Amino acid sequence: MSIRPESIAPDIQDEMYDVQERGFLILRDSEAATHFFDQIDKLDAAQTNRAFALRAIAYQLCGDIESALSEIDKVTAQAGLHPDWDRLCVLANLGFATEGLEYYRRACSPESGIFTKTVGAGISVGAFRTIAQNISRAIKMHLSNLDSIPRQSLLDAARILEERGTEDDDVAGVVSVAGELFREYGLVFVGSAQVDTFDVQNVVRLSFRLAITPEQAATLHMEFLDRLDDQEIDMPSGLLVAFQGTAIETYRSEEAHA
Repeated sequence: MSIRPESIAPDIQDEMYDVQERGFLILRDSEAATHFFDQIDKLDAAQTNRAFALRAIAYQLCGDIESALSEIDKVTAQAGLHPDWDRLCVLANLGFATEGLEYYRRACSPESGIFTKTVGAGISVGAFRTIAQNISRAIKMHLSNLDSIPRQSLLDAARILEERGTEDDDVAGVVSVAGELFREYGLVFVGSAQVDTFDVQNVVRLSFRLAITPEQAATLHMEFLDRLDDQEIDMPSGLLVAFQGTAIETYRSEEAHA
């Protein structure tokens, strides 16, 4: 998934996001990971904060959440940097929705200056009602770039979930279970999480695209439902979570997790 923090060392960052968009985690000792860490280590002392943030992305590609967050913790205060947004990106991309939701609430208000660019991350961690509240505030503030987000769909989603008594934490809880499953299979979802609303059924569908076949996605979704049952987690009222397989044939590089 391409939820991106602030622009840093664009060439290296773009290379890493190209790898991420393939939809699989990479091994720490893979050729790609070694290349990324080597390039980051070459950044000069004046780019220390950039190196920390880039190294966090590299660890994220390897599925190492603790090391990724540890690198972000090293970032010192500097204009134009948003460490909590960086933390949200890492958590959202790896499916830690419950933890990511807290950072969305903390860092992504209309007053933050990065509100519209954070909406995709907010969707992926289930922050529908918080996003709707932020949209309402942004409208009152006359923010000029609200057309860049699916404003009406998000407001409709929040309305449906509120009518059904479903909180953001409820959505994040089930998305975290999906994220747990993705990580076990070495997967990351591709692109952005998609939201659709169905007024007749009064439901919201949250969809994650995966670089596997539709048949594999269906099997994985059944495992997801079984895991919710095993963990005694109910699907929140008014919510559907869908997995969409985007691959016609399964292809995985030698660097991907088995």
